[in-house]
Amino acid sequence: MITRRCAGALLAACALLGSPVAGTVTLLLDKDAAVDSTADGTATKPFRTLHQTVDYLIANVGGIITEDVVVEIAAGDYLITETVEMSRQTATQACPVTFRPRDGPRTVTFTGGIDVSASLQPLEDGAFKTALISADAKVNVQQVDLSTVGYPGLFDPVKYHGYGFSNQRAVNPTMVYSKGDRLNLARWPNAGDTAGTYLDSQMSPQSYPGQVSFTAVVDRGYQSEFPAVDKYAARDDTDFLIGGGTFQMGFQARTDSWTLSTLTTPMDVFLDGVVGRSWEWTYNQVHSVTGDEVQLLRGEQSGLMTGKHPHFHFENVPEELDEPGEWWLDRTNKKLYIWPKHADGDVTMAVLAGPMVWLKSQAAFIRFEGIIFENGRMEGIKMAPTSDIEIENCVVRNFGRDGVYTNGVRTLVKGCEIYNIGWTGVEVGFGAGAGAEIDESTWTVTASDIVPAENVIEGNTIYKFAWDVRSQEPGITLAGVGSRAVGNEIYDGSHFALKVMRGQDMVLENNYIHDLPTYFHEDGGSLYFGVGMFPHLRGNVIRGNLFKNIPTNGIYLDNFSSGVLVERNWFMNVANGNDHFGGVDINGGGYNDVRFNVFWKVARPVRYNQFAETSLWGSTAYASSIKNHYDAFNKLPDVASTPYGKYCDFMDFLARNRSDDDAFHYQSNMAHHNLAVNGEGVDFDLSYVNNYVNAAKHERGNEGVLERDPKKWDTFDNAARAVSDVAGAKWEEVKQGFYAGPMNFRNRLPGGTPDLPEHIAAILGRQNPKEPTGLWMCSEPQATNMVVHSSVNANGTTEPQSVLMRTAVNENMTKIDNDIKVESASGDDGSSWFVAAASAACAVVGAAIIAVVVLVRRQARVSDAASGDDFLASSSHAIDMTSPVL
Repeated sequence: MITRRCAGALLAACALLGSPVAGTVTLLLDKDAAVDSTADGTATKPFRTLHQTVDYLIANVGGIITEDVVVEIAAGDYLITETVEMSRQTATQACPVTFRPRDGPRTVTFTGGIDVSASLQPLEDGAFKTALISADAKVNVQQVDLSTVGYPGLFDPVKYHGYGFSNQRAVNPTMVYSKGDRLNLARWPNAGDTAGTYLDSQMSPQSYPGQVSFTAVVDRGYQSEFPAVDKYAARDDTDFLIGGGTFQMGFQARTDSWTLSTLTTPMDVFLDGVVGRSWEWTYNQVHSVTGDEVQLLRGEQSGLMTGKHPHFHFENVPEELDEPGEWWLDRTNKKLYIWPKHADGDVTMAVLAGPMVWLKSQAAFIRFEGIIFENGRMEGIKMAPTSDIEIENCVVRNFGRDGVYTNGVRTLVKGCEIYNIGWTGVEVGFGAGAGAEIDESTWTVTASDIVPAENVIEGNTIYKFAWDVRSQEPGITLAGVGSRAVGNEIYDGSHFALKVMRGQDMVLENNYIHDLPTYFHEDGGSLYFGVGMFPHLRGNVIRGNLFKNIPTNGIYLDNFSSGVLVERNWFMNVANGNDHFGGVDINGGGYNDVRFNVFWKVARPVRYNQFAETSLWGSTAYASSIKNHYDAFNKLPDVASTPYGKYCDFMDFLARNRSDDDAFHYQSNMAHHNLAVNGEGVDFDLSYVNNYVNAAKHERGNEGVLERDPKKWDTFDNAARAVSDVAGAKWEEVKQGFYAGPMNFRNRLPGGTPDLPEHIAAILGRQNPKEPTGLWMCSEPQATNMVVHSSVNANGTTEPQSVLMRTAVNENMTKIDNDIKVESASGDDGSSWFVAAASAACAVVGAAIIAVVVLVRRQARVSDAASGDDFLASSSHAIDMTSPVL
């Protein structure tokens, strides 16, 4: 990172005392300074704009400036209507530059929006007022004449975009904000409305508030993905661009009221929602409404589809401006119509058409500290390509694209608040770091060094993101090589919280992910991996994260994603939206290691998803890519001696029999030493477990008993054990796994108070640098899995069980001895023993409460030794703690 960072505390202290710091040049930026083309940043001649400041730095860094530079910014709002560009001449390693407020953190705001509150006028009589459906709107809506406002692109039309569309990343039109909150473009139904009409009986207004659906598909329209079905055209073909589908609907009485919108064809109304596959969100223009039929202007990736829970609303409908916080822009007559959200007006329009700050052309050694960036139509801060850039304790809000985007190395985004973002909160691009170079025309590999990007996204709070592009735009995206997302809190997003695409050696650790997705209830997961087409992308780690209140998959290893280590995570009320989700869902991949995790109220803790193997393996995009990468790496004379030799699971993959498609296709995964606790409190109910094997092949007759599938999981049952015999079931290994990692998510909870069962929070919050034994190693045996529950046998009797699962990586892997011995690693007198207890209520006939005492040692090590089943009996430190009900 930036040089001399170790002296940061001293510099800050000296600045607070008003003392000059030797070796530092301080420049002053003040919005109230006089216009002066000769300004030099001194107290008598401060800069007036950020552009002027940057121009001075580019001209003088390395010349008359040879030391560290601190640009102190006087408090206030600074209007930025053109992108501020910084390059390699802005700062150097010898002269790093820091931008920070002079008067304390977050007292400076760089804004790309103009305040039009003072121009609000009562609504005039005319066609617009007449068209309003709501009588209250005709009284409360106000207008702003923008005919004299000349910012570039301000009146550009709304553009179609969506999943799979060629212009998915089109520049957004202007948006409107009030007191920092994004306001809604006039829409129907309103957000939160529960009076919609739905196609699918499984859907209800409560499941998708503010959405409607169609009653039948008349014409699927052109599709861009599946040429064998109905009509097909490439996304940019004329047929596709004017070949939208037609559906029948049950809300004609409402659309008949759109007297202004239907005057033009195509209409300037947009459908916002899902009309195809559950992840294919679209923002498609409406061509026309005729009776009870709606025709879209453009085709969809897979066309209009029934049975996929279609749901949508309509936007940019002037007649529907009917509640506080809605607006509509008449782009022809240049008038803004708005029902103010607040009594004092406070209306801001985003006018900045490009990124607010764009660091480019090898810009480096620049730091932004304690600044608010807000109100732009594209990115807040964009970096490509760059190095050694720091953004700390800033606010980034109200941007149409990414809040922060980097395609550089050694970027630090730390302690920031990032919200109201149209796409991704923080995105690390594909160019970050370097790995193997693969020529796909000849399928040859240059296995050069694996160079990590060392980008760190740490301790940020990211929420209200993906409001514009809803599908697969997360709070944080990691791509490239060797970046980390650590200690972030992410919530209130449309789809994913974290996403890894074409990434290797990524670490996602100690993040607190909760209460999302807010839009997609039928697809995805809060932490998503999409690396399966590139089987050499290994070394990814998901560790020590807290997942809470996630109705979809907690962790979704999608489309053959392989070689991911998932350890020491806590899942709380996750994957209960429907029976297709799992705490950890593996969609066709192999060599994934799921260990030392706690699943609390998770119906299917670990699930093998059959979709990829049945629907994707035969496709060119996936199967061919995996096979071609296999062939390319095996052309190398000694692949094990390349940097990729460190991935032992990848070496095992390359040794598989390519000619045996079945054996090559089915690659094993491991799930071991996990703890599943389900039902209210800590009740164990097998009917809610359904875990660790292919959920597509389970038998419902005996609830929770799953058919074993050795192609995915080599499973076996251990001897049945009573719930009270958890010590003999080796729960110590689970606790030891928790100890091994820094699970510090507790301080990411609101107010720093853990909203977890006390005994579990205490276990997860402790630290021990020791790594557990029996890990995924190509040359080592692997451990067993344990889940304790009570089951209902076919004859109706209750039988406590301990199910142990094993997955072989190759023929040389065998199960280690189940019996373990816990010894002191430090040789102390036992004063560091930690005691945790949980009670389990066994359901069915006569609820017997069984006290369970689990003893855990802070500095313990697990050795492959003789039996130690009764070690609890000798301890005088056991405490019986009642289990909380969440």
